[in-house]
Amino acid sequence: MIKIRTILIVSAILTALLFGLLNICTNNPWPKRYETEPKTLYMPINAAMKTLDPVGAGYLHESEIMSQSLEAFFQYHYLKRPYTLIPCLADSMPTPVFFDKDGNRLTEADPPADKVARMEITIHIKKGLKFQPHPAFARFPDGSLRYHNLTDADCKGIKTPNDFPEKGTREVTAEDFAVQARRLCDGRYSTVHYSTFTNFIMGMDNCSKAIDAAVSEAQAKDPSRNYDLCPVVLDYAKIPLEGVQVIDRYTIKYVCKRKYLQLLYWMAMPMFSPCAQEVLDFYGQEPMMNRSIAIDKWPVGTGPYMLMEYNPNQRMVFDANPNFRDERYPHEGAPGDSERGLLKDAGKKLPLNGRLVFNIELESIPAWVKFNQGYYENSAISTDVFNQAVNTSPSGDMTLSDDMLKKGIEMFTENALSLYFFAFNMDDPVVGGYTEEKAKLRRAISICLNYNQLIDIFLNGRAVTAQGPIPEGVFGALSGPAGTNPYTDTWNAITKKNDRLPLSYARQLMAEAGYPNGVGPDNRQLSITLQHSAGANPLFKTQFMWMRRQFAEIGIDLKEDPSDINRYRDKVDRGAFQVVMSGWVGDYPDPETFLFLFDSAQGKAKFKGQNLTNYANPEYDRYFKKLESMQDCPERFELIQKAVSILRHDAPLAFGYVPMTFALINGWMKNYKPNPITTAVYKYRGIDPDVRQKARAEWNAPKIAPVMIAWLILMMLIVPAFCVISYRYQKAEEAAAMDDKTNSEKKGA
Repeated sequence: MIKIRTILIVSAILTALLFGLLNICTNNPWPKRYETEPKTLYMPINAAMKTLDPVGAGYLHESEIMSQSLEAFFQYHYLKRPYTLIPCLADSMPTPVFFDKDGNRLTEADPPADKVARMEITIHIKKGLKFQPHPAFARFPDGSLRYHNLTDADCKGIKTPNDFPEKGTREVTAEDFAVQARRLCDGRYSTVHYSTFTNFIMGMDNCSKAIDAAVSEAQAKDPSRNYDLCPVVLDYAKIPLEGVQVIDRYTIKYVCKRKYLQLLYWMAMPMFSPCAQEVLDFYGQEPMMNRSIAIDKWPVGTGPYMLMEYNPNQRMVFDANPNFRDERYPHEGAPGDSERGLLKDAGKKLPLNGRLVFNIELESIPAWVKFNQGYYENSAISTDVFNQAVNTSPSGDMTLSDDMLKKGIEMFTENALSLYFFAFNMDDPVVGGYTEEKAKLRRAISICLNYNQLIDIFLNGRAVTAQGPIPEGVFGALSGPAGTNPYTDTWNAITKKNDRLPLSYARQLMAEAGYPNGVGPDNRQLSITLQHSAGANPLFKTQFMWMRRQFAEIGIDLKEDPSDINRYRDKVDRGAFQVVMSGWVGDYPDPETFLFLFDSAQGKAKFKGQNLTNYANPEYDRYFKKLESMQDCPERFELIQKAVSILRHDAPLAFGYVPMTFALINGWMKNYKPNPITTAVYKYRGIDPDVRQKARAEWNAPKIAPVMIAWLILMMLIVPAFCVISYRYQKAEEAAAMDDKTNSEKKGA
């Protein structure tokens, strides 16, 4: 039988082991290999990746990943507001040059668009720029490319480009930008913005046709090859493109067939990054394609980081690019930036962090839990957790909750550069049309759709009502009383917000439109159908019921026609709908990116453009064409006001709301400043790894006290019981031994 002393020793050892295990337990979700770089940023991404090739990518989360590796001619100053373009790979900001129809250079700095028959932008790129290390550039001692005649045997064990033992680089030249420009014309990539660029850059249609011909010719030479798996790799330098001209090794010229100053904004996007022909040739080899090692998964650029791990459904990991140019943190910013500590790192070499980890979190709750454990540096605030993070006062002011403040978390808010709205099909015989009666019907509907209520009920107050097509902060947008839409709203001087006009006025408009109490000339109640593809979304169902009640207030029966996304898009593209709910995210901080949505030349049904409502008003078009390509000036401002006034009167949209972005930042992240324009921001954001590690240890410390109490209670119950049992058993053994001894002595006697 175990002795009491042994029981006590074993109990003490078990107790020590238990609390030792508790102290070394961790819930850290990150592999240890990431922690080898202390200055690692961890960020959640809420959607999987489809492509990282900039000529085919069209989603914001894809841009967030691409922009860490890929850079373009220009970038936005990280701190200055209003948003300001500055050189990135370009040596300086270019000055557009304009010519008339006879080829004469116009001397005006900002000539009227109708005088301009050609615009040229000549860009000088920086010398000494290097691509990131990559096997596509590796060479043998004789100068020939090392990995450009690969066989499957050569690629045994290769799963990523980083698995190749040798890597190289070379200087970026103007030709690399020309290659990317020609790729924008390649129909095989389904370039999202091709239709936009072909309206301005000379020769893109001809270039696209030349590419199609070259592909067909190459396929005809080898009909046995599987071109779906291994597409033809073209030598883009041999494809002519009139509007993109390489002048010399460091100079490139873009030629537009009319005035289009917004091209400079596009030139700050990854689709205008340099692309090396060697990279295309490397990825185009059959062994690479067989292993799904391609440019749409492994971009190669000049950016501050290079992709080291790629799992489109789980995680992307970047390490600092050793070939990154000498770029420094800015010395100046907007008013108040210095006081907020945003200039403390002025002059430091970028990037400030050695590694980025983007983890895909399709569900909001797991991301929220990891943020509260200190395993993410930042977090959005989903509806599910809004009340945990934010306190809302009766006046609508929002502040962080006490729990967040105790952790040193900061909250940042910013109006997004986007607009969500209720759109009318202007070609529809019921809700469309340009008579005063039709305009009054649309205005009545706009009033009954009280977006102040929608924002409070469905968005936790995280938006501001839109009074026109241009969000605040963009040139031409007005705020306060001057910015109020007089057809739908009034300005409340007490709350400093817009209030919807009363429903009684909306009912009056309905009567003036020919629908008193919602009844039309045919003595039937007016019925309107909402086309949508959100039938499986429970939140939308609730929102639709709210909308039905709103419409019923003015006598309209709102119906729905749910469908799958492809059928929905087809109906919208053909103009086969009455009303839809939609939105638009501005591509750049210029009013043109919002006002062009109403240009008749952009009509979706007729011209496959971005004019969703098929709005066509010649007076509006005249103002838009004048202001479209003007530089910001008082004249442009006045033209914008006239154009917006026409839109408010005609009401092709019920202007909905501009969402507010809410971001929570853990206290160890430095230099955070919201920026809805660009995602190339992580090179500026610093981190204090010691503060983070201390917070993680504190926030994730094992709950030893409850375990200790439970264990001690268990020991107090079990150990004495074992001791009593052991004692009694020991006494019984001693008594038995004594009896045996006595019996033995008796037998001996």
